[in-house]
Amino acid sequence: MKSAQQTRSGRMRRVAAAAASLAFVLIFTACSGQTGGGAAAGTTTGAPEPGFFCKADCATALKLKANPASVKGKVGLSLNSTAFSYGVAMRNEAEDQVKKYFPGIDLTVTDGQGNATKQSNDVDNLVARGIKVLLISPYQADALVPAIKRAEAAGVKVITVDRGANTTVTSYIAPNDFENGKLVGEYIAKQLNGKGKIVEITGTPGASPTIARHDGFMKGISAYPGIKVIASENGDYLRAPALTAMENILQRYAAGSFQAVYAQADDMASGVVQALQESNRLKGTLVGSINGQQVGLDLVKKGDLTATAVYATVAREGILAAAKVLSGEPLPKNVWLTSTLVTSENVSDVMGKTW
Repeated sequence: MKSAQQTRSGRMRRVAAAAASLAFVLIFTACSGQTGGGAAAGTTTGAPEPGFFCKADCATALKLKANPASVKGKVGLSLNSTAFSYGVAMRNEAEDQVKKYFPGIDLTVTDGQGNATKQSNDVDNLVARGIKVLLISPYQADALVPAIKRAEAAGVKVITVDRGANTTVTSYIAPNDFENGKLVGEYIAKQLNGKGKIVEITGTPGASPTIARHDGFMKGISAYPGIKVIASENGDYLRAPALTAMENILQRYAAGSFQAVYAQADDMASGVVQALQESNRLKGTLVGSINGQQVGLDLVKKGDLTATAVYATVAREGILAAAKVLSGEPLPKNVWLTSTLVTSENVSDVMGKTW
């Protein structure tokens, strides 16, 4: 049986231990910043920044004045498809941006699965969920207009990102597809010394990038009357369809019938390169593309792709724009990212800065 002195001594040791534990918790909490009024777990303090290719006017237009932690509201990101690597990168970057900087933004991301009807339904469901801002990359420029108008009628602010729509929205944020196509067209024409025949592998019919990338390329070669586009096939922005499209062209056109291929995206260019390699016709054929994604940069570095123009992801820019709208800050009607042509001369400078 314990004496009174032993009991008092044990009680004092327990009290001292509890006090020490409490002191440790208080010190740890103060050092880690996890106080009642602090940032949420995983949130980074400081000002969120746009991507590397959002420079000058783009960066100025998207500069957020409000404290990121004070921005609150539901935001929907409607992607046309995550079958494209671009769509996957957009989803991941948007979620990462919100997690790091905007604890008060409730973000929902949907996948249209390359179907205009599915994406239209996604938009309606996002509106029903109570979103205040809709970020949307429309599968097709016309097909998503009714859904966009329904969202606006419900009081939702609509920002098109990546792809545009043939209707008025709060803002459109994207790399400049026309300028990218023009850069590639001019470069290929110069490499051909102003004379040669080209085939084109296009993206999704009716999509705004498909139209702008074609028009820009045609503008780029327009100063060279000796350059002609002799064939065009749809590759739907995917590697496998582009491979098939290029195989079809190779069957129709004998060796020497064309000197260059313009693929509207790097994923398609990889399929084009494979088809040319398997037919022993890559040597002596220039291949130009757009996106500047890792697969394209790797092909440029290997010497299989002549040039690609960077089409940067715009997820970080989109989230910043949504934050500005939720904070009552103005946005310009158009926000353009910088166009950059990548060749063997500068590919090392761009590595690691795209998707």
